[in-house]
Amino acid sequence: MTCRHSTMGKGKKRSKKAPVPLAPPPAMKSRRLARVTTTLFHKHTSERDLALQRGDAKGVAEAEKAIESIGGREAYQKASQLSTSHHSTSRWVLGVLGSMGWLQGINVSAPAAADDDNDNTSDGRDKRSTPRKKRKKIPKRNVRLLEVGAINRELLDAAARTRRIRKSSDGDTGDTDTSGEIEEESVYRLEVRAIDLRSSQSGIEEADFL
Repeated sequence: MTCRHSTMGKGKKRSKKAPVPLAPPPAMKSRRLARVTTTLFHKHTSERDLALQRGDAKGVAEAEKAIESIGGREAYQKASQLSTSHHSTSRWVLGVLGSMGWLQGINVSAPAAADDDNDNTSDGRDKRSTPRKKRKKIPKRNVRLLEVGAINRELLDAAARTRRIRKSSDGDTGDTDTSGEIEEESVYRLEVRAIDLRSSQSGIEEADFL
């Protein structure tokens, strides 16, 4: 007679499962909620800063609790991203720079225009009847931008945007000369540094402007 060992009462060892990561909070979709969130965030952070200046620990704690109740800085960033998706401040900045003629750089020195208003040469000949000399290129420098409180990469992406152009043998660029080499150049002459207290995207530095 054979004896069988009973397995009753002995629990089976369960394999440990890896913890399931929490899903990121959903993106904010309500523009009304976004406006309320940004308004309250600025209000409570101002209250906290004033309490810090007074040395009011209770006031600081109350303000921080109020900030957390609306979702904290993360909710504020999502609200700001939603607002700027409808009213892009980056596009506005590029528009202002374009109206000033600065998207292709800032002149390092003003061009000399000694006798440009005079239609005659020094010997009395009409300038318009003589071959026009090639104008000298004015040296330019890149436009340096510091974006404080950056919530997206729009300005960073604009600065990194490039295009392919054909460069002629004399250094000019254009499509008329097909003998030159094709090179890649920046679309805008911008140098952008984007900072925020808490970076939400790559390329945005975590830094306190104050």
